[in-house]
Amino acid sequence: MKKQHTPLRRRFLKKMALITAGCFALKNGEVNAVTENKKSAHSSDFAIFIKDLLSKKTNYIGEVICVTNYNVNKDILESNISLFRSLPPKAITPDDIIYIEGANCIWGRVFDSFLNVEWFGAIGDGVTDDTKSIEKANNYAHKYELPLHFPTGKKYIVNGSFELDVAKTSWHGGDNSILHWSQSPSQFALRVFSSRSTYSHTHVNNKLALSNLTFLGGGIRNLYDAIAISLGGNEESSSLFSLKNINVQGWDINLFFNDNSWRIKIEDSLFLWGRILSKPNAKNSGECMYFSNCMFADNFSTTELYTGDWHYNACSIDNHEVKVFGDACVYFDNGHIENPGRKNNKFVAVGIYSKDASASVTNSRLIMSKTPKLITTPVFYVADENQSLGLYVNNLRCDQNTNFDPSATDAKGIFLVGGNGKVVMDNIFINIVNSSFIALSKNINTVLVNQLFENDLNGWSITGDATVQSNVCHVSEQCLLLTNKAKVEQKVMVRGREIITGGVWVKAPNEDTIVRIMISFVDADGNLKKGKNFVFQKKGKYDWKWIRIGAIAPADDCFCIFSFSSFALAETKTYAYFDGLVINKANK
Repeated sequence: MKKQHTPLRRRFLKKMALITAGCFALKNGEVNAVTENKKSAHSSDFAIFIKDLLSKKTNYIGEVICVTNYNVNKDILESNISLFRSLPPKAITPDDIIYIEGANCIWGRVFDSFLNVEWFGAIGDGVTDDTKSIEKANNYAHKYELPLHFPTGKKYIVNGSFELDVAKTSWHGGDNSILHWSQSPSQFALRVFSSRSTYSHTHVNNKLALSNLTFLGGGIRNLYDAIAISLGGNEESSSLFSLKNINVQGWDINLFFNDNSWRIKIEDSLFLWGRILSKPNAKNSGECMYFSNCMFADNFSTTELYTGDWHYNACSIDNHEVKVFGDACVYFDNGHIENPGRKNNKFVAVGIYSKDASASVTNSRLIMSKTPKLITTPVFYVADENQSLGLYVNNLRCDQNTNFDPSATDAKGIFLVGGNGKVVMDNIFINIVNSSFIALSKNINTVLVNQLFENDLNGWSITGDATVQSNVCHVSEQCLLLTNKAKVEQKVMVRGREIITGGVWVKAPNEDTIVRIMISFVDADGNLKKGKNFVFQKKGKYDWKWIRIGAIAPADDCFCIFSFSSFALAETKTYAYFDGLVINKANK
């Protein structure tokens, strides 16, 4: 029972040895030459047709002939040329595909360790339903434990579901080999698994299970309500195999990781419009899953991961969110994150939605493109209850524009990271466009002491009437009130060329109030090296408003003075509230 497949495969390969032996070192005249002259292509001195093998006599056992489906009316070759070699009449039982009974012999196909779907009647013209032919080809591939090949440039119309046991076979195409489902299957288009019953036998799985194939479902507005490729299942060892150059689009779920799917590598692949989903509470699943040079894009699609560790290397996330639940952890490295042409105002790239999940984004680039609508969500999110693991961001370049403003939403500010969960950020490089400064995170890389204006403004120097309020705040439990010409300021050390970036909520309840925020860079002696003013004035009353603030430090290390004040041109009493202040450090 442990190796039931082995005797069948060995018997088959021994018989194939009779066919293939010497087929690449034949004497002159043993093979009827393949001429490029189309006029003679269907003559007796060229190849014959498949149907002619039934009456074809061999001149001697071991003779090799060329066989084609040459169409005289169209003057073209309708399929690939095949080689057949003559075997003794009773050497093997004919099956009319691999072995065909001739007049005085058995004609056996000569091939290089794979089966071709066209041998089983598949047409691939984008019109003919090839389901039955491919089902038959897949059955043979499993029976003889050989790979199945889909010729280059063909589009096969299919329906229903297929299964691929990587312990026995694999599927491979060429450039632009397409499988297009004419209607949605009931559950999945293709299930990939391994029937190996024990862990020690997984080394004989086909290492490359799928390659160079496109799986098409419905359109972007009518996705098929099914799974394109399901990985794993009840079998315990669906692991240690790869998918390469796979394109999947038009499905509600492009990839589904079921039970017992682990150590699977997916590379050079494209997933459009649909979801990537791992089974919640999956058993024996998720260990060291790996995506390399893959793209996930468009249609507000998501990846939803519930357990295991998931590695993304040199991948692109375009208008797609990786959502992390349960105890799953994600490692996104050397990647690209962007929102090209998004028509929706939400764009979250990586979100952590449970207390035990975690993610890291390292050595990557984030581009906030100009879009028809304002983006109103932070690019990253960490749930409030996640206080121990959270999100780690390192060496991130952020190219962002003024079309990014989540301040009017639950983010309560223009933050790169939303939520109040744990965040660690190092070496964040920001490309400032039109002074569109952003706050990175509420609770990490903060520059100021007591930026939430707590403990009677401890850490701030106070001039005039500055008090802490608790009953009129916008986002915090306490906020700052400056009356008349009051001012608070704080002095901190900054490094050369560092970017000071962030924002604050401001409210002036009376008319003609002017709010001024100043960022000044001074040397050790207090001499001004550089400064920037943010002055805001609005005629009439206005409610809370988020103000972007920031500046780029001079080339040398120096001190930075932050000051907040309010005044009025007329001799009127002024009031200005400041709440939710966040100042972070970043790199240029």
